[in-house]
Amino acid sequence: MILDKKSSLIIGISIIMSSFILGLFIYITFDSENIRNISKGYIETEAIENNDRFLMNSNIINIEEAAKYLNMTESDIKKVIITEKIMRESQNGFNGKMLPYFKINDEFYFYKAQLVLWIFEVSEEQREYDFKKYLIK
Repeated sequence: MILDKKSSLIIGISIIMSSFILGLFIYITFDSENIRNISKGYIETEAIENNDRFLMNSNIINIEEAAKYLNMTESDIKKVIITEKIMRESQNGFNGKMLPYFKINDEFYFYKAQLVLWIFEVSEEQREYDFKKYLIK
């Protein structure tokens, strides 16, 4: 009988800790504004009059902001994108999540939440990028 109570206690504590860790991960990954937008199923956008850029909510960032966010240079971000494309097209292929971005009129844009997920995967895989190997300057 005592063993059953200890087992139940351990299981209960495990469930509580797992819930706490999952909740913390969700909180860190998505701020409350993001969660509201995701639950609505859309992200509000506005077009600038000259139509050469789109202004989206503050969770969409340009390459300069992404470079600061990732503590990288703009050049390194472009090199990562090119390296992943070359690796994908090579014989070995590319496995894993590629740096998430989209382009509008030759400008790179990034969604912060997707960058966070990319960082988790790249870090977990201990992925290495060798720009010299692919002759990227």
